[in-house]
Amino acid sequence: MNCENKLKGKAKGQMSFTLKPFTMLMIIIMLIFLYVYLNSNEVKKEEAKKDLEIRSASTDILLLLANSEDCLAYQLPSGVSAYANIIDVNKLEEFSEVYNGIEPSCARNYDFGFRVEVVEIVMTSMGPREAKKWSFGVQNFSREYHNNLVSYWMPVALKYSEKEVGIGKIRLTIFDGDLQKVAGFLDRSCTMGRAGLINQTSQAFQISYPISYEGGQLCIGMKNKACRKTLCDINMENITAKGNYRLEVSFERPNRLILVT
Repeated sequence: MNCENKLKGKAKGQMSFTLKPFTMLMIIIMLIFLYVYLNSNEVKKEEAKKDLEIRSASTDILLLLANSEDCLAYQLPSGVSAYANIIDVNKLEEFSEVYNGIEPSCARNYDFGFRVEVVEIVMTSMGPREAKKWSFGVQNFSREYHNNLVSYWMPVALKYSEKEVGIGKIRLTIFDGDLQKVAGFLDRSCTMGRAGLINQTSQAFQISYPISYEGGQLCIGMKNKACRKTLCDINMENITAKGNYRLEVSFERPNRLILVT
């Protein structure tokens, strides 16, 4: 009997010794799974937050462009009020020239870049077709360097004169990325410097691609670069490697920013 009990105890000990590593392995696997699951949820939450931000920004920009008197909205000569969603074609012509390559200040969002296209729709015997087109905002944006991109449109009226009104649509393409964030920071600093509100400021960035200033434009990438205009001239050393940076800028009148990293 004692011998039998000893054998049973030995067998239990062997089983316990065998099960301990297995149990530890299962615990480790479960912890890894839990970490991945929680991290995945956080990533999804962050993506949903960014998606909501860009959609909200696009709505605000479209409404400002079409309804603000500082943007494209048509206003009665008496100055009483602006019509809703009626675009002044004279303003549209001006925006196409002045804001070729940069967003208009009246609807600027410093976190995102955008491009706007307005198309006139005319009726023909073959049905509706596109006629005149106007565009302004960022011209060159590469899918390689932006994180999110969405496009929205809404119908508008095109006011040529008191007697001549056309119909059309305004389309907004909005996007974000390293280039847009850095350019937004620089343009905000430029605007505030011109207004005499600040002379120096700084902001932290996580940058994934080289950023340089060349030919009067801020560019991202090495070979297939995407470039855009900035409000101020920039004096800077090129950012040649990805990493975390704190960009410090000082404003020099009349129109220059000195940037150091």
